[in-house]
Amino acid sequence: MKVRLLTICLLLAMLKTFATLSDKLDTLHIDLDKDLVEDSVIFDRNSAKLICKLSTQQFKTVSSKTFDFEKVSSGIHATKKGFKFSNNYMRTGYDSEFAYNKYTGQIQLIEMKRYEFGPANNDGSGESIIDMLTNIYIANWNYYDLKKDKLIKMPPIQRKMILPVIYLSDYSDDILLKYQDLSVNIFEAHKALLIKKSNTQISRKTFTNTLGKNVLQVNVFNPCASNIPPWDADSCTIEAKLTNSKGVMKVLYDYPEAKMSLIYFDSQEVIVRKINGLSAVIIPFYYCGNSEEYDRKVSYIIFYKNLSYLCHLNYSCENEDDCRLQAKKVSGGNLFPLALQRYFLQYVSAKHRNKKSFHQD
Repeated sequence: MKVRLLTICLLLAMLKTFATLSDKLDTLHIDLDKDLVEDSVIFDRNSAKLICKLSTQQFKTVSSKTFDFEKVSSGIHATKKGFKFSNNYMRTGYDSEFAYNKYTGQIQLIEMKRYEFGPANNDGSGESIIDMLTNIYIANWNYYDLKKDKLIKMPPIQRKMILPVIYLSDYSDDILLKYQDLSVNIFEAHKALLIKKSNTQISRKTFTNTLGKNVLQVNVFNPCASNIPPWDADSCTIEAKLTNSKGVMKVLYDYPEAKMSLIYFDSQEVIVRKINGLSAVIIPFYYCGNSEEYDRKVSYIIFYKNLSYLCHLNYSCENEDDCRLQAKKVSGGNLFPLALQRYFLQYVSAKHRNKKSFHQD
């Protein structure tokens, strides 16, 4: 009985404390307008508003619009420049800092900070800050990599973010939600780039010819290992770019069957051959996953005579060493110049006689 009475008393005391915190007025007495006379800053929890009374304005009441706040952990605090309002929820929160603008005679929002813990895996956790006077946004976020099954710290983000000038009389949840939405968009965009980069196979090759130095770079997004799953993804691309004194040539192939199979690329198979005195860069790539035992395919990106080509070849392999090109299933080869076409047919006929050359076993 005594334990029950004690528990009830404790609950009543907690409720009374909560009610007191919910209803009390937070008041600061600080010199905002720098006239050596203290001004008043009030956080009115009943009306859900911030209120300022400046001595230079005969202590006229200037209040914000209403906003949502966490009843217990929110409050106002003096800062070097003025004051800040802090609103901390369970897994997210923000600070809004205000200062006196001597040119307009108004209390202006000069800085906002926000933090997030994110969901259980902490995806999207971190913090950001925006200087409302310079429009500089700085953020430090984390994202959860599902493939690696771990939380990854993102490189710091610094960029411009344009938000409207906000004075105390304009302040409400609207500016906070706008800041939040822009922050989330920036986070998602940077996260997508980092995920793409971490899932991209990057290969470079340098060679010289009559044009001088040539740099070839091949990027494969969501590549596969020839015999290790996964063999499917939402998207899979290969991009080849050749840079020399003539400029840049580029081929981007967005594989349309990524949900069935992926691209396999081995940089060691890239060759540079002279055909009629000109360099031809020949780049084969393959496919893994979900193919019939007898069906094999390979594709080629080729740079020749300052032009680029994309060719797809299908083979039928009845036996281990008896793979034959299916002439009716060749795509793109008919666009080759005659000299390149002759060399290419000889090359692929010799290269792909054996099933193992397709990396699909």
